[in-house]
Amino acid sequence: MSVQQKLKALYREIDQCNRCPLGSLEINKPPRPIIKLGVRKILIISQNPSSRRTGEAHVWGGLDILFRFDKELKPMLEEVYITNVIKCCGRPSFKKATTCAVWLGGEMGIIKPQRNIFLGRFAERIWLKEEFAEPFHLLHPNFIVRFRRGEIGSYIKSLKEILE
Repeated sequence: MSVQQKLKALYREIDQCNRCPLGSLEINKPPRPIIKLGVRKILIISQNPSSRRTGEAHVWGGLDILFRFDKELKPMLEEVYITNVIKCCGRPSFKKATTCAVWLGGEMGIIKPQRNIFLGRFAERIWLKEEFAEPFHLLHPNFIVRFRRGEIGSYIKSLKEILE
């Protein structure tokens, strides 16, 4: 079975999840990404899906908010795999992150990344210490844009350096 087929099977399992009350509510099930695996074994892990900005939940991990500041970023990110710790829409919490960690572990086991980039405190706190992946921790991009606007350029530069 190919990596894409394994991921599709895992996402079907996630869509049937009943590990917490959120999983049973259809409104909390975000659209799954078109499964893409870039040429790079890098996994970016954000906190939770949000379809409020673009309708593309579970795809960009909040990084899409940075595209207007740097046109080179989107093509770079299309070469990597992006996911979220929490698999359902709704307000993030550490309890939800812990409950969903099994799914993240499944994704990591299938993708076998060489680098993990954790975005924000939820992703960082749930960090699964996979021996095959070098970890990097960054603040969540939405936090940077909202509260540290003057640091957007240096944030994007740091992200690009990690991606290279």
